Amino acid sequence: MKNRLVFIDNIRTIIILFVVIYHINLIFLYLPKLSSDNFTLFINIFRSIFDYFAMGILFFISGYLINNSLKKELIKSKIKRLILPTLFGLITLNTITLYIFYSIINNTSILFIDYLNIYFSINSFGIIDGSFNPLHFWFLIFLFIYSVLIIPINYFLLKTNLKN
Repeated sequence: MKNRLVFIDNIRTIIILFVVIYHINLIFLYLPKLSSDNFTLFINIFRSIFDYFAMGILFFISGYLINNSLKKELIKSKIKRLILPTLFGLITLNTITLYIFYSIINNTSILFIDYLNIYFSINSFGIIDGSFNPLHFWFLIFLFIYSVLIIPINYFLLKTNLKN
């Protein structure tokens, strides 16, 4: 087994658990019939605290560990580990999730096949109207972009350090 930084793994695990709790709580914000005022207050406090630090910590951890992955075939690896799961999720999970949200929020019963026309239309970028939205896959998209952008930056920094 490779040398692992166990404390980084532990931090990442705790933050990912918070991400799961965070997304479960979002259900109650979009479906207010399911929550009480006290619970909504708890959700808002949790979101306020979580929004400020959790995703930043995950990006920091990714940035901290990027040097190790730069030694491998980065682009091919990132496409396989980030883009393919993102595309799969956007086509399957997001479609189903937004179909359910669209049906509940708009109080309508629409066939899934008919809903696909709404989902793949480019009218807007929102949950309520049912059109395409990356939802929770935004992080993987940004992580891929970050990984691709870091290659020339890292190359430049290494080249500069070698000159000195």
